[in-house]
Amino acid sequence: QVGQKVDITGPWGKIEYKGNGLFVNSVKKNELQKKHVGMLAGGTGITPMLQIIKAIMGNSSDPTKVSLIYANKTEEDILVREELEALQKANPTRFSLWYTLDKPPASWKYSEGFITA
Repeated sequence: QVGQKVDITGPWGKIEYKGNGLFVNSVKKNELQKKHVGMLAGGTGITPMLQIIKAIMGNSSDPTKVSLIYANKTEEDILVREELEALQKANPTRFSLWYTLDKPPASWKYSEGFITA
């Protein structure tokens, strides 16, 4: 809901995606099995997220779902937009994509506003 607060922590150290929902944390030396991964990226921070999204969506037998909120200042600032939207279109039940802009155009159908920590 709009205005709702969410507590987000980590990651701590290098996290590696092994496939089929399995992540390995190099600092805690543990494995994490996930069915659904939530991602929050801003600007160029999309780069590491995109690598994981591509790995998951590139394997049709991987049941892992991904939800991405991608924040930018303007619509023109959205990097790899065509690639993200192609991945979402090809994987509508596994990849959810949502944008938020600080300065959206009048016809913007996604969210408006700055994400604060």
